[in-house]
Amino acid sequence: MTQHRSRLSRTLLAAGALALVAGVTIGLSGCATGAAGGGGAASSSSAITAEVLGDLNAYAPNMARLGKTEADLRARYEAVTGVNYKDDATMLAAVQGMLPDMDAYIAELEAVAPTTTPVKDAHALCIAGWKKQREAFGVMAQALSEQSADLVTQANALMTEANGLMSQYRAALAAIK
Repeated sequence: MTQHRSRLSRTLLAAGALALVAGVTIGLSGCATGAAGGGGAASSSSAITAEVLGDLNAYAPNMARLGKTEADLRARYEAVTGVNYKDDATMLAAVQGMLPDMDAYIAELEAVAPTTTPVKDAHALCIAGWKKQREAFGVMAQALSEQSADLVTQANALMTEANGLMSQYRAALAAIK
């Protein structure tokens, strides 16, 4: 069992945890920081309508307000992964502790209600990315609990999907700006 555990721990560190740290850092910073300051950049574009500009200007502060929660989640995860990794039990406890907070954060994101199609579409990508991250974290908790390298691979695949959604979110916001 100890030999199996250390082999999985190496797998988590090499293939899972380090890949997930990068993914989570990108994903968790994506929504709040991607929207912050968006209104200023949008005002210089002549192709954007006043309605979309107003919506983006209202959206950016809402997302910036949520940035503290994103930063907290990211810091909590980074505290137990990568160079800060101690053992599977510590990492499992941290990930399990984050799941309800991720659920609450997704509910907060869903409460943000843009009014124009471009901002709504971008925001939908943010929510989808967070839901995919939440799914990945659930699988990661299961992987740690069951000591399953296969589930680590599945969690990493889900994080890759989440990162793609967050990239689409940032691109959608950039297109509006």
